[in-house]
Amino acid sequence: MGIAMGLGALFTAYPITLVGLKFIGGAYLSWLAAKAIKSFFTNSPSSIKSDTNTLTYRQCWQRGVFVVLTNPKAALMWSAVGTVLFGAQLQTLQVVLFGPVAAVTGFLIYGGYAVLFSSGPANRFYTKFARWIEACLGVTFGALGGKLVVDGVWALRG
Repeated sequence: MGIAMGLGALFTAYPITLVGLKFIGGAYLSWLAAKAIKSFFTNSPSSIKSDTNTLTYRQCWQRGVFVVLTNPKAALMWSAVGTVLFGAQLQTLQVVLFGPVAAVTGFLIYGGYAVLFSSGPANRFYTKFARWIEACLGVTFGALGGKLVVDGVWALRG
């Protein structure tokens, strides 16, 4: 909550910081897009090595949440989402509620993903379609990154 209010105050006092974050977030998402597209064209998505047959669903959930909590990409992704929200002229209460709602959502969604994607059928599906999944991620990250950069350019012109 304090971070949201602090960032809101920072963006209000120094609007250029929001523009800078749009460029940084856009560049990062574009970099992720390039990696995913490269993976698609070289047909070299990361190999899946699963030990989920020995884990309980609770252990899978804990692992999924731990991976997200320790992954700097997730923090940057949520920062990029926050940047978009701050630029959307939300009310103070909406900005303050973003943190706790995002945290609860993250625990439920990422933990749920870990359990779901730890199953045998999900591992086999991903192995079969990894290249196309990478292509979809590349296009999506590219579009989102491009949107942030374009928004930043328009804000500078504005």
